[in-house]
Amino acid sequence: MEVKGLQHKTDYSLMSKRTAGKKMSLVDKAGYFKGIPDEVKEKIQETARKDAENGVYTSEEYVAWRLKFKEDYVSPDRADLAAKLTSLVQNAKYTDGKKHFFSLLDKVTEKIQSWKGKEHGSGTIHIGAEGFVTMSYYDNNGEEILAYNSFGGGGWISVPTKAEEQYDAVETGIYYAAYTAACAELKERAVAEDAGRDGSSKGFETRA
Repeated sequence: MEVKGLQHKTDYSLMSKRTAGKKMSLVDKAGYFKGIPDEVKEKIQETARKDAENGVYTSEEYVAWRLKFKEDYVSPDRADLAAKLTSLVQNAKYTDGKKHFFSLLDKVTEKIQSWKGKEHGSGTIHIGAEGFVTMSYYDNNGEEILAYNSFGGGGWISVPTKAEEQYDAVETGIYYAAYTAACAELKERAVAEDAGRDGSSKGFETRA
């Protein structure tokens, strides 16, 4: 059975690589987003001001950065997990329409139980008579983070976590506030400059 890769992936080839060694996580044990560090917040605000000066809301460079940052520090490592679950999908057996529950500690998946040294989640897999497969994988907090669907030439699908959604909300709020403030400042500056030019022009006409 052909197993296709993760959908909705972004090319980060131009972005910096992950921090060497153990990566920092901005997600707590309960699966909630811890918040954006001050230095990162400053970077977001600085980029927002730069984008405002260029007249572009969320530039391509910024969008690439924010997605990369989320992938590195907020999102679960879905690509690694999908690679290790692929053999389970490829060797799936007909389940007669019933759910087959599995864990990364099951004997059937013993080859992948060392995944990143993390605690192991679990999932369910359905295999139809025609070989169609659907799978859902959950982390230890019970959140679905990855799914697979072979219907219509599908593949692995990323399922957003609450931490990722919280990150999106916080990051967007920081950027928007900085961007709108910068736009307002630029507008005030332009008005002041126009007023200054008008004043100079009138003074010149009076002297003439």
